Amino acid sequence: MPRPLLLSGCDLTRDDFYQVALENRPVKLAPSARRGMLASRALVEKLISRKQVVYAVTTGVGSLSTQRIDPAEARQLQLNLVRSHACGVGDPLSEAETRGVLLLRANVLARGLSGVRPVVVDTLCALLNCRLHPVIPAQGSVGASGDLAPLAHAALALIGEGEVFFRGRRMSARTALKRVGLKSLVLEAKEGVSLLNGTQVMLALGLLALRQAEILVDTADVAGALSLDALRGSIVPSDERLHRARPHPGAMITARHLARLTAGSTIRESHRGCARVQDAYSLRCMPQVHGTVREALGYAGRTFEIEMNSATDNPLVFVRQGEVLSGGNFHGQPLATALDLMAIVLTQLGAIAERHEIEKGCELGRARERVREIAAARQMRRQPGQPRVRAQLRVGLQRDEEALPCAVADHSVEVEDESSHGAPIVRRRAGGVSVPGQRRAVRRIRHHACHSEQVYGRIGRWS
Repeated sequence: MPRPLLLSGCDLTRDDFYQVALENRPVKLAPSARRGMLASRALVEKLISRKQVVYAVTTGVGSLSTQRIDPAEARQLQLNLVRSHACGVGDPLSEAETRGVLLLRANVLARGLSGVRPVVVDTLCALLNCRLHPVIPAQGSVGASGDLAPLAHAALALIGEGEVFFRGRRMSARTALKRVGLKSLVLEAKEGVSLLNGTQVMLALGLLALRQAEILVDTADVAGALSLDALRGSIVPSDERLHRARPHPGAMITARHLARLTAGSTIRESHRGCARVQDAYSLRCMPQVHGTVREALGYAGRTFEIEMNSATDNPLVFVRQGEVLSGGNFHGQPLATALDLMAIVLTQLGAIAERHEIEKGCELGRARERVREIAAARQMRRQPGQPRVRAQLRVGLQRDEEALPCAVADHSVEVEDESSHGAPIVRRRAGGVSVPGQRRAVRRIRHHACHSEQVYGRIGRWS
């Protein structure tokens, strides 16, 4: 059993998040956070007893914020807020997404700026530890007001309403709570609005997407290195001197990856000094494009890490000053900008990868055309009375055959070989491995395939 993660609202990391959301690590409220929450709650109750105006505690919400609420009706107000906002639609969030939401919500409340009782966080932790996951519809968040609707569905489970997933079954929250021995909460003043107000749904989805995107950009470097080799491209555009002249950190990382992944390639050595001056953009500019993706993901990561330990409730309770302040920390714009940026750069990553496939198709077409030319040239060699032409063609054929990639091994152009006396002896396909140069090319490819298992194994040792 792994050691429980202590939630304080101040030091949750991305690794912590992934361990809880994906690996079911247990969680509990840190003792220091419990003390802070008790002090914050005491201030809220003090203000209520004085009938001081506090938004969503002693007043209505939204356009009803000018309406005063009697303290005796505080519980009903919080219950009504949760029920009225639980209006999401669509398929439910996945288990990992739901666990991420519960964890982030518990961590934010543990910071002690929301004025809720510690039992609220204890119950959220219990849901995680019992793997009891509220059914949260994926659609309904408006972003500008935070994730009101989806967070309301998460809050329903705490009060024994709505539905949950438990042990692979969808059932009522009340039934599931009884099975694990948990009591449903009775929400006190401010606790309903504190459970609803925040950006934890968009943040949980963003963190999980970021993890996949970071794996994807590393994979793109590996796939790019393979494409570079297969298309007999140059590694010169990854030269460190070029990138020191334009020192974007992301581009330098990808350039190092490409250089390391293609080091020792026999294919690379086979075309060193060829007539091609430079490669297509999709090969030559991988460090610039992949690197930009890396930097954009870095920006998103930094934004998400700040948000993970931020108080996004409204209003917030400041015990030292004895004040409750209304603001707009629930607004989703910081996350929305990062998420939009991720969508843009991942689209660009897909676009340059797609160009690699087009380049491979063009290279294959050119190679097949050369096969046809070789076949025609072989026929000319058998024509009498052209000894000089035949000698020149013989040299050219040998050079062309050695340059053919193995991708044309199944080409169906047929040619006739000749014996030492010039008589045709066998009919076979020029694109087949029987062509001497093609056979050598296949041997080089097979050798490189074995070598590549060692080269690409270095990905775990990237610095």
